[in-house]
Amino acid sequence: MLNVEKAKQKLAEVCPGTIPDEGLTLQLAEAATTPRIIWTHLPLKLLHPDLLNTCKVVYVARNPKDVCASYYHFVKNLESCFFSGTFENLLDGFMAGNLFYGPYWDHIRQAAEAPPKFPRDVL
Repeated sequence: MLNVEKAKQKLAEVCPGTIPDEGLTLQLAEAATTPRIIWTHLPLKLLHPDLLNTCKVVYVARNPKDVCASYYHFVKNLESCFFSGTFENLLDGFMAGNLFYGPYWDHIRQAAEAPPKFPRDVL
């Protein structure tokens, strides 16, 4: 997760006089030198429509079993009471597509159906 305080410090160093509440991440991305790397967990449908035509994109998909186990440990380690169920509860939500950052299967489908700019080695 993004450490907001460190990001605010970085923004103050890179762009003095900017206001973090006016889009902290966006302002940092705009100030970055090129080439730059931006990573996200967002599905393609939530990104700019010209992204695949204007940028080099590397899409990495994880094994769904690994995603489930990793997500379970992530939510269990949060300081708040974000999730108090069992792994089986989380698995049910994952399979139904009812988890934050989901649904996993739609995310994968969008990437698989995206028009390729070069031959795909994996998919």
